[in-house]
Amino acid sequence: MSKRDVSVHYKEVLGESRELIMKTLPSLALNITVTVIVWLFSRLAFLSITFGAGSYPPTLTETLNIIILLVILVFVGRILVDARRLINGFSGLIACNLKSRDKISVDEIRRYRSAFGGILYVMAVSMIFLLLNDYLTRMSPLLSGSALMILVLWSIYQIYSSLRVISGEIGRYMADLAERFSEAGLGESTGGYGGKR
Repeated sequence: MSKRDVSVHYKEVLGESRELIMKTLPSLALNITVTVIVWLFSRLAFLSITFGAGSYPPTLTETLNIIILLVILVFVGRILVDARRLINGFSGLIACNLKSRDKISVDEIRRYRSAFGGILYVMAVSMIFLLLNDYLTRMSPLLSGSALMILVLWSIYQIYSSLRVISGEIGRYMADLAERFSEAGLGESTGGYGGKR
């Protein structure tokens, strides 16, 4: 890939990342706000009333809990879609800022997006699980425990994959640095021999 091609790709990625962030932030903020409001109202009002009053049948409480959980899951799905776009935007922006314009490549940007995206995905999904854990526990403690186990295993895999990508980038950087030092030392050594002659 020539320097001109790399520079063009750099500008494209930088522009797309900024545009993606600007378009996604309002939608993400709206979905998060609605989800938090529904969660607060359900905990402080609806579920508190049904659990506190003995006149309501248990089936009504369970049905209300399922309905609220489904509503929250719909908005959580929208949040995850927006979060994925936002993560791709920020990852591309970080990749462009960490690499110089004449050294960035398609594969490098892809690796940065994979590394940063994996860690941010774990943080986002963990926060969502904390939001839904109470509803899952009321439905079934076994369901909540199974979801937590799956989340832990998935998080370990994502973090391992991200760290492997980051360590690979560090290894490539160190190898490139060692090669530069080697070339500089070889040049000095050749110049020294030439001086002696």
